[in-house]
Amino acid sequence: MTLPEILYTEDLAKLFKCQPSTVDQAARDGAIPSVKFGHDRIFPRDALIERLNEMARDGLTLKKPGAAPSQGTPIVVPTPRKKAAPTLPDLSNLVQLQQPT
Repeated sequence: MTLPEILYTEDLAKLFKCQPSTVDQAARDGAIPSVKFGHDRIFPRDALIERLNEMARDGLTLKKPGAAPSQGTPIVVPTPRKKAAPTLPDLSNLVQLQQPT
């Protein structure tokens, strides 16, 4: 699927399978990048894809807590992550072994 360089609220609503008001609210909240153009908002494709990739890398989800699909304010919340690997000890203060000459 190839997306146009500029998307409109209705395009994103169809793509994300949500109400246009949800897309507008997410844009107003800064969760997704947009440019106010008159009374409408436009969404640059590259900026949108970059933001979605950032959200995926950071484990973030666009959610509306406890609301029906057409109500509520979208917020970005972290999704549960696995426990981070333990940090290795700092060995820089150990005496370096000298190799025989």
